[in-house]
Amino acid sequence: MTVTPTAPARQPWPMKALGAMTAAEILAALERLACVRPEDAALERALHRQLVRAVERERAGARGAAAPA
Repeated sequence: MTVTPTAPARQPWPMKALGAMTAAEILAALERLACVRPEDAALERALHRQLVRAVERERAGARGAAAPA
């Protein structure tokens, strides 16, 4: 198969909006970033900030699920 300039390259993982990613998915992206683009400090910082938000969101969801109805 030949890749032409207009053909999209295959992604090594499925595309997903950053705000919709789980903490585990963001952590996996950070680990992959270290191999693929270790010099991209801005992206690394953005992913770290989003990781904190995702952890907080997941903790809040867990607390809400544990609250009595």
